[in-house]
Amino acid sequence: MSTADTDAAVLVIHAVRIVRGRPPSARLLLDIELANLANEARWALLPGQLPPDEGGVFAVETLEAAGPPPVVLARILGRGGRLAVRLAPGARVRLHDVGLTWWGPSPERVELTVELVAAVRVGERGLEAWLEGDPGAVADGTDVTLAGALTLESRMTEGLVAVPLELDGAIERATAGFEVLSDR
Repeated sequence: MSTADTDAAVLVIHAVRIVRGRPPSARLLLDIELANLANEARWALLPGQLPPDEGGVFAVETLEAAGPPPVVLARILGRGGRLAVRLAPGARVRLHDVGLTWWGPSPERVELTVELVAAVRVGERGLEAWLEGDPGAVADGTDVTLAGALTLESRMTEGLVAVPLELDGAIERATAGFEVLSDR
């Protein structure tokens, strides 16, 4: 289904469903596989929308997806928004029904990039401080669906002012793409 820019296959797209919205938007529902090939836990960040946008963020939602075991994720909201999940060292996990918004005319090909980093900061605080409870690191072999994920908490910046999203440490990026076969 997908091609990856890295030999290690940090990101593999297994399936894509397109749900048309009010033009010019659509909802892409992806089944993806993410891998953390490092010897330490890392955050995997996917863009909140495609094509990705630059800009600040103003809120973080804590999501809990049904497991087993349950998986805690962060949906970071704003122009530079992302979906973040913490992966254990050496973990390869599968996420079903990852929802991304597509803006613009229907493309022939879509590219998706994942960023893997040691730490994420929203403004001056680490991402963990924005979440309800401990996000924990998702273990190797976890297979989870985001359809029906519960929003446990939503925390906003003061006055909903956009703050920078900063990635700390070495950033590893992997890109995978897929062809859009029809426009229905």
